[in-house]
Amino acid sequence: MRGYYSRSEASAREAAEFTNTAYFREVQDLIKNSDIIFITVPDDEIFSVYSSIKNNSLNGKILCHCSGSLSSNIFSGIDDFDAFSYSIHPIFPIYNKYESYRYLKDAVFTIEGHPRFLNALTELFERCKVKILPIQQSDKRLYHLAAVTVSNLFLALVKRSCGYLKQYGFSEEEALQALYPLMLSNINNALDKGVLNALTGPAERGDLNTIAGHIDVIPAEHRSAYRDLTRELISMAEEKNPNRDYSSLEEYLKG
Repeated sequence: MRGYYSRSEASAREAAEFTNTAYFREVQDLIKNSDIIFITVPDDEIFSVYSSIKNNSLNGKILCHCSGSLSSNIFSGIDDFDAFSYSIHPIFPIYNKYESYRYLKDAVFTIEGHPRFLNALTELFERCKVKILPIQQSDKRLYHLAAVTVSNLFLALVKRSCGYLKQYGFSEEEALQALYPLMLSNINNALDKGVLNALTGPAERGDLNTIAGHIDVIPAEHRSAYRDLTRELISMAEEKNPNRDYSSLEEYLKG
């Protein structure tokens, strides 16, 4: 690994010191001294950064970005420079630049891009004991939606759940501590038994009165999401319990 360039020299120096590598004052020097270049900026800035460097000598270079939603096609016209583009994304929340890397060994990465070096890059990650799977360019948005649903949208649901408990005097820390075993147990059960077999709760049991009680107390702005998610749970419950009648609950949720 050669090192880092950043618009902030201090940031590049900090990253280089942390990884015992070099930092570059000019992006041209990084490009000249690197075979593989990772552009690790927010999604909306990837094309802008690429546009600013593509007039340098990219001959034979490998350009990668780490966006989950964008494909390697963001590097438009890269074939004209005899260079190769890839998207390599960890299904993992990078929440702290000094700590998150410690847990990447447990993460799954996805990769797509030019066939020339696809196998070589895959093998590079595998030698680092990282699991990496191929993905198609056309599937990137749906793939990223899946990641956001269990990551960011999940946190929104956690925040709502904590909010309900805080109405009754819980602190946020107490709410999280109370809900954590429930969240962890559901995740472990889904891994051990499969998602359907892990399903429990009033929707799975067909408890109309319980769900009606939820609708009565839930904030109006949360009601639509609750109904939609409960319909999804009923669909799962019908698959799990094909002989159980959920028609009354389904009819209630339509209202």
